[in-house]
Amino acid sequence: MGPTVDDLVTALRAVPGVTFAAPAEVSHDGYSGVRLDYVPPDDLNECLDDMGHAALIFVDGASASGDDYVPAPSGSDAFSVYSYDVDGTRVVITASYTENRTEELDEMLDSIRFEKP
Repeated sequence: MGPTVDDLVTALRAVPGVTFAAPAEVSHDGYSGVRLDYVPPDDLNECLDDMGHAALIFVDGASASGDDYVPAPSGSDAFSVYSYDVDGTRVVITASYTENRTEELDEMLDSIRFEKP
């Protein structure tokens, strides 16, 4: 996968058995990006049982542990991937949340600032 926001969006949308809604353009702290909202299958809990673990994305290809993976949402969670181009560097924020906590999530996301090194 290449280094751009579009590269990540294309790669995530190509994962077999994982469905995301259409990409939505977003901006934050003066930077543009894309939000992908995960669309769980009707039989999500059975899928997780079949996988043998509850993880969607592994950072290093290892088994799920610590901060090196993105946990799969439960059937009642919403899951979004935000990807921004920050001066040529792709920055990714993942969020898993229940539908009744979107206001709290928005407040947390609004508090994030991208700083130049």
